[in-house]
Amino acid sequence: MVVRKTRLAHRTGGKDQIVMKEKVIKAVESFMANDAGLLDNSAHEQAISHRIGVYLEDVFESENLNIDCEYNKHLDEPKKIDLYDLSPELCKKCGCDSCQFVVKGNLNEIPERGFRPDILLHIRGTDDRNLIAIEIKKKKECPFDDAKLRALTKLRSDDGEYGYELGVFIWFAGNKPQYKWFASGQQF
Repeated sequence: MVVRKTRLAHRTGGKDQIVMKEKVIKAVESFMANDAGLLDNSAHEQAISHRIGVYLEDVFESENLNIDCEYNKHLDEPKKIDLYDLSPELCKKCGCDSCQFVVKGNLNEIPERGFRPDILLHIRGTDDRNLIAIEIKKKKECPFDDAKLRALTKLRSDDGEYGYELGVFIWFAGNKPQYKWFASGQQF
């Protein structure tokens, strides 16, 4: 398979980044038009992520990408995240399972934690084409997911491990999609 290398959008003025954002929003709009019932019937976050992943396959059809849900690998190793920056106070407000781990855990004994991003658009087994990392929650923002997206989008030239070009946290407050965007390890 021949795969073209995509330039880092945040280094080139953002044109590619804008196109990627538009495609993510289009996939979420398709989810809302066809599968929004999953938000109402207490379906698990993974079911929602999977359906959005299906719509991402449609909008990124010509990109020769792998679109994976809950993919925990970086090359041949598990993905890891440093938890020292994560505020237990912020995590108390969220209350999801991962945030509860941070609130209850002793971070001095846990320097990193394995994690599985909800959706990745990339080429498996290489870092040449890490495009988009997506985290999803049904109703509210999550500091643990924010930390994952900062880690996933931090540039390798700035000691980042993964170098995804774009990260997005999506949640559905009042069954309406909300977006928080990340690049270069920062929210923008």
